[in-house]
Amino acid sequence: MERFFRLLLAVLLTSAAWGKGSVRIETEGLRGTTVQLFALKSPAKHPLLARSEVSENDNANLPLPRIQPGSLYLIRVYGGTLLTGISGASAKDTVANRGLLHALVTGRDLRRGGPIRVGAVSELLYERFAARLRSTPSPRRLIRQIDEEAAAILGRDIDGDGRIDHRDVLRFRLDRDREALRRAYRADAVLEAPYRGKAPLLQCRRELARTQGDFSQILSLAPSPGHLWALWYDGNLSDLAAADPMKPVAHFAGVFAADALRYDAASRKLFLFDIDDSRPKIRILDAHNPRRVPATVPGSADDLAILNGRYYLLEAKALRILDARTLQTIDRLPLPKGDDRRFVLDRRRSLLYLIGEGPLRVYRITKNGALRPIGSYPDLADCFELALYDGGKRALAIVDSGMEGVKVLDLSHPSAIHILHTLRYGGLARPPIQIAGDRALIEWDSHLALLDLRKRDRPPVLGWLASPMRPDSLNAPRYALMDDGREAWVAGDAGLLRYDTTLYSSLFTLGRIPFSGPDRIRIDPKTRRLYLSNAIGDTYELVVLGLEKGKLRLLSRFPDYDEKRGPYFDSMIFALLDHDRAVAANAQGEVYLLDLRRSRVRSIGHLEAVEKAFDSQIESLLPIEGGTCLLVGSDQGRVALFATPRGKKTHLLTSLSLAGSVRKLVPLTSRRFLALVAGSGVVAIDRSPSRELTAQRILLAPDAVDLLVDPRYAHLYLTRENGTLERYRLEAQGLKRLDEIPNAACAWATPALSPDGKFLFVGKEGELGVYDRRTLHPLGSYPIVGLTDIVPLLRGKRALVVGENALLSLDLSLLFQDRKENR
Repeated sequence: MERFFRLLLAVLLTSAAWGKGSVRIETEGLRGTTVQLFALKSPAKHPLLARSEVSENDNANLPLPRIQPGSLYLIRVYGGTLLTGISGASAKDTVANRGLLHALVTGRDLRRGGPIRVGAVSELLYERFAARLRSTPSPRRLIRQIDEEAAAILGRDIDGDGRIDHRDVLRFRLDRDREALRRAYRADAVLEAPYRGKAPLLQCRRELARTQGDFSQILSLAPSPGHLWALWYDGNLSDLAAADPMKPVAHFAGVFAADALRYDAASRKLFLFDIDDSRPKIRILDAHNPRRVPATVPGSADDLAILNGRYYLLEAKALRILDARTLQTIDRLPLPKGDDRRFVLDRRRSLLYLIGEGPLRVYRITKNGALRPIGSYPDLADCFELALYDGGKRALAIVDSGMEGVKVLDLSHPSAIHILHTLRYGGLARPPIQIAGDRALIEWDSHLALLDLRKRDRPPVLGWLASPMRPDSLNAPRYALMDDGREAWVAGDAGLLRYDTTLYSSLFTLGRIPFSGPDRIRIDPKTRRLYLSNAIGDTYELVVLGLEKGKLRLLSRFPDYDEKRGPYFDSMIFALLDHDRAVAANAQGEVYLLDLRRSRVRSIGHLEAVEKAFDSQIESLLPIEGGTCLLVGSDQGRVALFATPRGKKTHLLTSLSLAGSVRKLVPLTSRRFLALVAGSGVVAIDRSPSRELTAQRILLAPDAVDLLVDPRYAHLYLTRENGTLERYRLEAQGLKRLDEIPNAACAWATPALSPDGKFLFVGKEGELGVYDRRTLHPLGSYPIVGLTDIVPLLRGKRALVVGENALLSLDLSLLFQDRKENR
């Protein structure tokens, strides 16, 4: 009987979970739309479950098939007309909806019957999450991550259930809840984008605000909830999050030490370290009211913390524990002499880590407040920064000078700490490391790296922020994370900048390969190998990477300088002749023929004919006719054509002289080429049937720095020294100027087109700009530091970007979404 009732209960639950019905779908300001429902069963399988009749108003009843409450579903809306524009257009100004709108819902959301609002905000949530739909199979985990993304978009609970999650997005009304959006998402350009067939996420400004002013006199920053405290060199304390960030809220006389301001989250106190030679002391302020008379702890100390009514004071030769009320010494732990020391408290696990000169030491804090040593780690000696995350089980550490990168430590067992991984992005990693929520900020040389700590063992870099101004001390931060890591504040040369860190999570999703100084990259579509010139100090190497299942794998490097043999490159110009041969030249005019048939590149001899033809440095190489001929340009203006037949000797065919250094050669047809000549402009080079070369300047542009030719549409893109990108039409008589983008490009980054010809990528200092190829309308930007080259992959929705000290694989799926009504 008991078994019968169990079976009956299971049947009733199953029928309730899979029962049919309908759900009301409301579209934000749309009429005459079509609504579809898809099941997200797997990353590659999204079957269509239901489709509504065309709605004549802004809502539709969608019939439901069998639904599983715990599963994830996708609603898609397309077609129809926009009734009221986001900017306040009236119903008479209706325009066609040119895009697709999506909403991510669970089976429980559907079974409740709605209403479910589909609009710009639900599309934002979908776009922020789209990349994860291809990689995370668990519905429960997906739903949890969707709720996290919803909290990054909205700053207020909308449905009244006491928390911010995806259901608030499904209840969002633009006319009522616009102020609930976080600042980066409120602009009209963002909210109108999906109706115009654009990706709204790319319209968001990562820079939330810029406060002009001289912030060079800030000594240290310390974030607390709702405040960003700044200690200035003159002793003033101000709140940068206030309306007037420079207005002092308190003033403290004396000379302040480096790293002089620190916020203690547990006690909600601010510590100011005053090292006045006559009366050294530590001031303890109430972070909610710093105007109150501060408490003081006499004496000189490198660090201070408050725990369970006790002060832990790090002095030169001992760690002293004081009663916070009476300032009487409770305990004193002698320490070996050392400099630049401080401690890191893990209050959750009652641990104290002593870092600085000497080995890393770990102590257990007993119930009576005493310290018991439990471990010492000489291999982590001279650890000058330790930042805890993942509940204290992981830490980012800067050891020694920081030249070896940032160590990821496993602290799960304090008596057996070990290194999980080392993050290397070139240059010097400098303290302090700022951590809040699931974000971390680390300074590498002069750039700030934003890390995602959700991948706890190997946190990836999501993006790079502006360079902070740095005072003389290494440990005085000019940057901070606020709002649980959702905002980054940087005091830089351009003033005080605020960034929305959540916008970086959906863009950099495919990884980063560190190199010391990457320059140019070429891809062989036949072998799917990538060739990258990379600087190592004063030398260059050719790096070969394999592209397998969407991942890059290092195959070989040429030459192998460790073996101290082979050619030497103090600069490198290279070109792929065909899928198994390449040419590389150095500054001495030596030109090598390389064999690419094996994974390990090797030199198979000099191209003596090329070396003899030039007495100056080679600037450009252009293989033509399937690699059987090679066009070479020099810094003295000579252009020569060589025959490079397979298995035969290379020989000179013809040459000519131009009026400046030949920076670049590009093909137009098999018999016509364009040369970018420094100080002159664009020169057309024609080859006669007898292989003679003739030249004619078709554009005077002495300040031109780069060019790109689009043979499909007969367009030429030219960048100038002032950052302007100009577009020309290639005509029989020369070039006709069409339009331009002011301040779009930097001099060292080459423009590129997407494989389908729809998008134009232009490198600018600190970012990669994306433009509509047809209209040159800006679609958005990706933050990248030191961008020098862009190669959109022939397959897939990605681009390889050469940035400072790294090769990045960039996710372009937002651009490549089919946003037209073609279903």
